[in-house]
Amino acid sequence: MKILVTGASGFVGRYLCHELVEHGHEVIGLGQEGHHQEVTCDITDAPCLEKVLGSVKPDAVIHLAGIAVTQIREQDLDSLYRINVEGTFNLCRAFHKAGGGFLLYVSSGLVYGHGGKEGAFSEGDPIAPPHAYAASKVAAEQVVSMYRSLGTLTATIARPFNHIGAHQSTQFVVPALAERIAKADSGTEVRVGNLETFRDFTDVRDIVQAYRLIVEQRPEESLFVLGSGQATRIGDIFDYFVKRSGKTLTIRSDASLSGKADPGCLRADPRLAKKILGWEAKYPLSESLEEIYRSFSDG
Repeated sequence: MKILVTGASGFVGRYLCHELVEHGHEVIGLGQEGHHQEVTCDITDAPCLEKVLGSVKPDAVIHLAGIAVTQIREQDLDSLYRINVEGTFNLCRAFHKAGGGFLLYVSSGLVYGHGGKEGAFSEGDPIAPPHAYAASKVAAEQVVSMYRSLGTLTATIARPFNHIGAHQSTQFVVPALAERIAKADSGTEVRVGNLETFRDFTDVRDIVQAYRLIVEQRPEESLFVLGSGQATRIGDIFDYFVKRSGKTLTIRSDASLSGKADPGCLRADPRLAKKILGWEAKYPLSESLEEIYRSFSDG
């Protein structure tokens, strides 16, 4: 199958392209950095996208590209809307004009907003985006639904919860903690945000496998929640890295590292993905954390 992947040069994109190639697919990576992809094109450039889609005519598109930072300043809202929402519109329109096919849009579990420690979110639960980033993902989902109604695009939306792995940006909490601890001298302080939040962490290799299965199987279901189904306290991950380092470290709380609107607990209910796709997370959290820590340390 010929599959075009937007955001191919990003953290998830690199893992996804590898997963697809390993399973025999022809991958056309699209990005704007000029490496780890075959086509350089900004998703805000509608004419460029139309030219690329018209030339490539992929069987399927997996749309990863977008701003993924949850703490958005007011002056950044224009970029957030232009990239996450208008960029998705540009891609859907270009794919539609090229004759269409299957589209997998990667949204976020954050669209569900604030949850309790015992609650797990499934496809049928109401959404309540807690900040601008999550709202932009909801808006992009609606764009996908609009083009799906035209009949040329068969589209599925994935809502993955937190996924982690080696070489993830330190803008995200797990690699940020790993880097600070790995580089800290024993006996010093380490800055931390809110360690009492709970998140559903899944290895990125499991998540991209789910994306591949969705594209290969093209199920009738238009939405899948993806995650491990387990909520882990951020403080426990911090403690894991400290123990792994063998260092004596103290904590210094830094409010700037915590997202004020971020939910206290988010956990996925991935039963539909298991039932329909035969998918479930397999990599243990300890293995993922070990690989992340090693990527920042010498041993």
